[in-house]
Amino acid sequence: MLKNVGFLNYALILMLSVSFSTNGAQNYPETIWVPVTYYDFHSDRSNPEFEARHEGGLRQGMVSEDLGPDRKPQLGSQPYLNYYIHKWFVPWKSGDFTIPDYYPRAQYKQGFYDNDTMHYYDSVLQKDTVKNVAGWEKEFSQPVKYNGKITVDYDTAFKNVVIKDSLPFRHLGNGMYEYSNDSFFPLDNRGFGNEWNHEAGKNDINLDVDHNFSFTMELNWSFVKKPGLTFDFNGDDDVFVFLNNKLQIDVGGIHKQQQKSFSVDNIAGLSNGKTYNLDVFYAERHSAESHIRITTNIIFSPSNLRLYGKRGTPDTPDNKPLGDSVFIIAGDSFAVYGNIFDSLGVWKPEFNKHITWSAPTLNGNPALLTTSGDSTVFTGSIPNTSVEVIAHFTNPETGAEAQRSITVYVRPPLPPKPFVIKFYNSDKDPATIIPITAFSALIGHTSTIYAHVFDSNGVWVPRYDSLVNWSISVNPENVEITPTVGGYTRITASTTDTRKLLAELTDPDNIYRPKSTAELPFTVEKGLDPTAFILRFYDTDGDPRNLTPVTSISASTGQSKKIYGHLFDSVGTWLSNYDERIEWSITDNGTGSTLEPAKGNHTTVTFVSRGTLTLNAEFQDPDVAARPRTKAELPVSVSDGPLPQPYKIKFYKEPGDPATLTPISSISGNAGEELTVYVHVFDSADVWRADYDKLVKWSLSADAEEVTISASEGEKVTLKSDKIITFTLNARFKDPDNARRPESGAELPVTIGAGLEDHIQIITDTATLTLDTSRLIFGSKINGIQLFGIVRDKFGNFLRYTSLSAQWVSTRSDLVSVSNFSGKTTTLLKVVTYTEDQIQIILSEGSLKSDTVKIEFNGNRSAIATPVPFKPGVDDIKQVLPPSVLDFYDNIIKNLPTTKVVLVGITTEGILIPPNPADTLKDLSKVSFGKVRIYDGVGNLVRTDLPLLRAKNSRSYAVAWDGTNSYNRIVGMGAYLVDIRGREKRKDGRFSDFSMRVKVGIKSTDR
Repeated sequence: MLKNVGFLNYALILMLSVSFSTNGAQNYPETIWVPVTYYDFHSDRSNPEFEARHEGGLRQGMVSEDLGPDRKPQLGSQPYLNYYIHKWFVPWKSGDFTIPDYYPRAQYKQGFYDNDTMHYYDSVLQKDTVKNVAGWEKEFSQPVKYNGKITVDYDTAFKNVVIKDSLPFRHLGNGMYEYSNDSFFPLDNRGFGNEWNHEAGKNDINLDVDHNFSFTMELNWSFVKKPGLTFDFNGDDDVFVFLNNKLQIDVGGIHKQQQKSFSVDNIAGLSNGKTYNLDVFYAERHSAESHIRITTNIIFSPSNLRLYGKRGTPDTPDNKPLGDSVFIIAGDSFAVYGNIFDSLGVWKPEFNKHITWSAPTLNGNPALLTTSGDSTVFTGSIPNTSVEVIAHFTNPETGAEAQRSITVYVRPPLPPKPFVIKFYNSDKDPATIIPITAFSALIGHTSTIYAHVFDSNGVWVPRYDSLVNWSISVNPENVEITPTVGGYTRITASTTDTRKLLAELTDPDNIYRPKSTAELPFTVEKGLDPTAFILRFYDTDGDPRNLTPVTSISASTGQSKKIYGHLFDSVGTWLSNYDERIEWSITDNGTGSTLEPAKGNHTTVTFVSRGTLTLNAEFQDPDVAARPRTKAELPVSVSDGPLPQPYKIKFYKEPGDPATLTPISSISGNAGEELTVYVHVFDSADVWRADYDKLVKWSLSADAEEVTISASEGEKVTLKSDKIITFTLNARFKDPDNARRPESGAELPVTIGAGLEDHIQIITDTATLTLDTSRLIFGSKINGIQLFGIVRDKFGNFLRYTSLSAQWVSTRSDLVSVSNFSGKTTTLLKVVTYTEDQIQIILSEGSLKSDTVKIEFNGNRSAIATPVPFKPGVDDIKQVLPPSVLDFYDNIIKNLPTTKVVLVGITTEGILIPPNPADTLKDLSKVSFGKVRIYDGVGNLVRTDLPLLRAKNSRSYAVAWDGTNSYNRIVGMGAYLVDIRGREKRKDGRFSDFSMRVKVGIKSTDR
């Protein structure tokens, strides 16, 4: 990339590169050794799918979209010479005497090398009686048919040698690593060795074919997903790349080099911070070339983390890595241990202390025992739950991260024994009283029975008493019990009979405990003649024994009140079984009040106008006709009440009956797109008031100046904005029929996003994304300008940065070059110090409209020396500077007696005038444009005879020094000052004195 960079910029870039590499080494190792597995097959045509006659070219669909259960490729829908791919990436096993039958198929060591009809078969020239075609056509353009599998008398067709190895991935910068090899023969003189291949017998061979062909390679890598991960492959032959067990790159077939790539961010279903697998399967199936290049930041500085169930040396026979899940019984604990390995799989126990542990979703279970160190403990307390225990490791030396997780499923314990329920006629502590096994009652008399719950050891569990369910299990007719749930119940029977009371309990804390039940027999006999009942009013629901009755109430207009009635016998016993038979009515004095229901243990009265009224309640005993009718009255005073409740406003995306629609709480769309919002009005009881919809008034929040709105009133409104914006749509409604009702209002958040991709814009500032970059000016002191490419919609809204497919182009790369030719960013590198040429930087991506930047130059002064430091008699500028820079300074270099010099170059704002202006008419390679003096570190004058010569434009000059003094002796090691003085003509036409000083470091010549 530096071959076109000018001398001044080149030297600075060189120094920056060294600095960057030094700093970068703190975060990214220069090399990552990635483990791989090779499978070496025979290349002598004994294997029907390697070194085979074929029809060359890219083939897709050879493998399935999903890896198999063994994480190996499976046969796809479009196989081609790979029907036995299940043997490509596994160790050979004897016993399989079948092979795929392909026709035609070259025989053992059979070659096709001539250009006519004669062929070399086993080094014997034989005539082709099948087809008069060239030998290469037989080899590379031969249609092949698969006839199924056949049985042979040998099982070694797919015999292979398994070789474990690793590939060195070199750091390119910013976490991007690459392995590249255009002569990829890792198994030379290994495995089966450098066998016969179809090129080996050619008479006119001009390729180096003494290699071990016919092999496959498998690379498996685990990584933690983070934004910006990419993978790029270039090479041959078959390559299949899977991520998260899904096929991402499909480059099948025997072919020339192919290039494919993908971005992990574009793969659906992946989450940042989660661990995934990358699997690369490569096959070299045909001589005579082998290429591979993998460029990715998925393979980053490895900090491999594995989880185990024991502490100590990992991967021993009794300490293997854990799987993805484990099961424990509720109440048990599970200990998990983490171990760190380097990129070659070597255990690094000194790093285990840096592991941190978390369990984001405990589902009610206790937190982990520890959150850092080589282990933690999880205790499962909630049955039928699962907890994901996550181990995270950050390498303290490189910053690389690794993450592993295991899901712990908590199973319930064995079903416990049911509880024991006992009955009592008192609510005292059951330890102080004796349980009852039966009881007797009279008709119309209410009996209260209590229940207590005990565990299988006889210990009272009082918290369960309130959960007992009551019912009559035998002869339930003419018997009422209330309540039906709780620590007690009251029983009232209206006829004589023998019955049973049933108590049941379901354990709410353990669904596996059997239901607990108990029965209490009781008899009901005829009692004394009935007396009148008592009816009392209450304004609160509940057990009336714990409440205070009301004798009058006050209410407000528009208010509704619920009043409860309870019946009691003459001795004050609550007759709950009769409450539902109370009849209600109103004696109204013009208030317009209503009630509902008219029968039951309660009624709700709605008060319309102020005044007084009487609420009446009556009851007639249905079982004892002789019992007098019970009556009660409740005086009520009604006054003006509070303001009515405002109506509700709800928003919808579609028109129609809101009962069939779902209201929305926000809405979003794209720039330039119309959004339609519908509205419906509901009263305080959530009843749709359709006649009010058209009266809703619309407005926008103050920050929505760029948004257009189609109407200010009505049941719908249309919104549109060409810009990205978030604002609020306001809807207001005022009840036209009730002036006292407060205004109703609702707000709908609206988000307008960007539209479709339309064009590219080049910018220099990623903070604002708006700086105009149609024109850039370079000065000689500016070493580079970083440009960024962004994609906007047709309204100018930002969508994204340009992708890897975006192309940066300089129309004059010999004057201004770009550091990157693709991607979202590049840096402009100035090659020359001054030019009048028109230069443009063009950025394009696919069908998007491209963008162009015009480059202009102004003059500034600068100076630099190279090489620095300089070793006299050793350092040669022809070995340091690229050809383009040497050509730029050819005027200075061509007449030098030696190129082992330090070159001090300067750029001026104006043009330097020689001491004798007429000298400009002479050969410029001999005209000095200034006076040069060189001083040592203490101020001694070392040289005064060196000329300041002009380069290839009128504002660039240089002086060359071989590191000797005026006596032609090499100076000592140290710093030297080059003082340059002259006369300068500036742009405004004025002349001024010019001076510039440059330091040069001299190294010792000792070797």
